[in-house]
Amino acid sequence: MKFFLTLFLIISSFVCLSQRGPASISSAANLPGGSNGFSGGTNNFLNLNTGKWIKNNNKKLDIEGTTYLFNKWNNVVVINSYDGKQYKLRDVNFNLKTNGIEAKLSDNTQDSVFIFNSGSINYFSINNKKFVKKIIVKEKNSFFVEELNNDEKLKLFKYYQIGIIQGSFNPMTQKKTSNDKFEKKVAYYIEENNKEKKLKEIRLSRSYALQYMKDRKSEIKSFVKKNNLSYRKEKDFIRMINYYNSL
Repeated sequence: MKFFLTLFLIISSFVCLSQRGPASISSAANLPGGSNGFSGGTNNFLNLNTGKWIKNNNKKLDIEGTTYLFNKWNNVVVINSYDGKQYKLRDVNFNLKTNGIEAKLSDNTQDSVFIFNSGSINYFSINNKKFVKKIIVKEKNSFFVEELNNDEKLKLFKYYQIGIIQGSFNPMTQKKTSNDKFEKKVAYYIEENNKEKKLKEIRLSRSYALQYMKDRKSEIKSFVKKNNLSYRKEKDFIRMINYYNSL
């Protein structure tokens, strides 16, 4: 009886958000079987269909750092599902290893996280970063990547990954003298409006910039020189693309 009462309270606390925009923020605590909060009614969060609770393996690894994009969990996310629903919640993070959104128990007394079913998510925004699902040619699969500009002509995306830097090893004692560390890595991808909607990897460089904007090469070079921009800086590269899209 106690279980059904708890389940009822969890489901009735869910908050579905209409297309007019989120009305309130739910805690990442009232997930199925957890303590974080989303929605009620026929359009409740269960329609996102959901995901599962798993143990947070980060706590058990002797590796410094984290596999998550943000160091803290006090983040707010707005999730847009493929069926046109929108959900807003807090106490979440983006796992770079699994390329998925996860929620954490708000009381921090548990070592479990709730992994959302990415197949139900069209796109989401977290801490002013918008992530969309795109096919990456090199990986031969679709992933959530950060959208760096919203023009249709030429679009730039950032793909976050996680790697491990090996700790120091003493060959004499055959023991490690320092722990391994997680390392956040990024790769940049471009999408051309007049081509198939698949991302191709690029580097932030002069050669790649002029390759994809070759029909306006002279204008781009003049714009870079006039504004003292660097081809290797992300914010400058975005400015070049936005300028190109305006021509």
